[in-house]
Amino acid sequence: MSKAITVAELDPLAHRNKVFRVQLFDLFSSEEKQVRDAIYKITDAYGGRKLAPVVYTMVRELAVNALKAVYKKIFYERVIEELGIPEVSYTEWLDLFKAEIDAHRAENFSRIAREEGVGISVYLKFNEDALSIKIVNQGKPSELEYERIQNAIEKSRQVANMRALMEEQDVRDSHSEGAGMGIPMCIMTLKGLHISPDNFRIELKSRATVASLELPWQNLLPPSAKKETSILAPEAFSRAGSDLIEKLDFAILCFDRFENLTEVSESFLEKLKIPKERVGEVKAVIPQRFFRDIFRGVHNIRVVQQFENYRIRLTLPGDEKPTEVLYHVNGYLDEDGTLRTMWQPVVLHDIKTRLSEGSILDSLRIQNIIKRYIPQNVMRKAVEMTAAGREELPNEVVNATVLFADIVGFTRLSENMHPLAVIEMLNLALGMVANALVRHGGTIDKYMGDAVFALFDDPLKAVAAAVEIQNLYLELNAMREIRDQPPIEMRIGIHSGKVIMGNVGSAERLDWTAIGDVVNTASRIEQNSAGGQVLISDSTYAMIHDRVEWQREMQISVKGKVEQLKVYFVKSVSFQLREKTQKLQIPEPLAG
Repeated sequence: MSKAITVAELDPLAHRNKVFRVQLFDLFSSEEKQVRDAIYKITDAYGGRKLAPVVYTMVRELAVNALKAVYKKIFYERVIEELGIPEVSYTEWLDLFKAEIDAHRAENFSRIAREEGVGISVYLKFNEDALSIKIVNQGKPSELEYERIQNAIEKSRQVANMRALMEEQDVRDSHSEGAGMGIPMCIMTLKGLHISPDNFRIELKSRATVASLELPWQNLLPPSAKKETSILAPEAFSRAGSDLIEKLDFAILCFDRFENLTEVSESFLEKLKIPKERVGEVKAVIPQRFFRDIFRGVHNIRVVQQFENYRIRLTLPGDEKPTEVLYHVNGYLDEDGTLRTMWQPVVLHDIKTRLSEGSILDSLRIQNIIKRYIPQNVMRKAVEMTAAGREELPNEVVNATVLFADIVGFTRLSENMHPLAVIEMLNLALGMVANALVRHGGTIDKYMGDAVFALFDDPLKAVAAAVEIQNLYLELNAMREIRDQPPIEMRIGIHSGKVIMGNVGSAERLDWTAIGDVVNTASRIEQNSAGGQVLISDSTYAMIHDRVEWQREMQISVKGKVEQLKVYFVKSVSFQLREKTQKLQIPEPLAG
């Protein structure tokens, strides 16, 4: 391979067939910017600047996959093997790995990778025919991961668009690892650029895994002769299609993959009051936001292949003054790379209602941010109420199992720590709890400082989640001991019965949450539990007594109750998970 050059030395036209190489240990340091700058410099020199974000996005997605493989190798060698527990299951150590990533954003792995020089290498090679990209990591995926990667590649070749691919994904397995959505996204993007999926390959070498992309310039560069915009007269459609377009006030606009407007409905010209001989002026009326949202960035038409429910405002000429009209736009990418879009004005009969302009992608981005702050049972109930024509969540009484989990001595643990370190520790500790709760079918009602309040329909699943949490904490504390950090202990209490799901708060800010005696009692039980233990009420035990073994039975006094409450410290629990019977034990029995 030719001698590598730096981004400062890079002259795309003078350095044909030479190699630009960067070693990456993460995606938040200066090296990552060098990759981005090199891609923009190369594509700009060959006239494909508009597609630079698309190329960069593919490279970045593949780099994410490769770095994750490096980090997992580091984690296994540094943690699992050093702890002397190589027999720990794949799903268990994967939970710990994900918790570490969630807590420290890969910074620890990046530091270790840099110290040991085990990052990934990105190679860019280019000439007048193509841009060749290779991403190399010094390691190989597990058999399970490699199988999933190949399945993802094959599915991506077969499906028509990203939505169909998402529907094909098996979302039931929370431990699905390997390709993620990065590799499918690359293949769908190649198809959107009319590049054969065969131009993407993953090869397993003796000591490395290599992902390769071959991007011919003819697919990335616009044609030298610009195509004139055609006018779609009514006779261009069938009678039925013409009537539909006219009665519903539709307009058809078509674009090539280089963002040029190639066809436009005659009726749209009339709305814009642009004469046919000046049809080339139509594109200037469309805000740049449309092209930015639909053609560029991660979620672009070359990847998703189609879009729906996009909204954009156009300024149309009026009799006295221009008027703004909100358009609803749907579109798809056809086999020859033409984006065919249908535009319809949005008519709102309620004058108080004003729909926001913008992409459904923007709406999804906002939703992706806020949905993590909203309990999932609230989201589900909101969907149910909307379908029933209701505009608010109900107050209702339901049978539920309530789980409280709390970090023992959190104030003592955190009093000498930096505030950011406290947040990281809390996110790590509660992240592991949340993953186990959700995996067993629980819903997190809320976080309260260092505590978690969750609800279950099934008491057995609540106890199974609780015992799994204590086993995960045993492994977490083994890691912390290696780092000379104090252990984190979690105590858990569980109670079952009727709870009130209701709206609590004011018109400005409401919680739809569980309240009532059962919730209060579950909290008191948790306060009587011990670090590393699960304490359950007699009402919970009565429903699952044949699946739970206890190590100690006792009576506790609960505030607000005259009689004492019988409770049990759990020893083990048997349950079904993914169609298999499993048995988990509390890792450290009660002292005494």
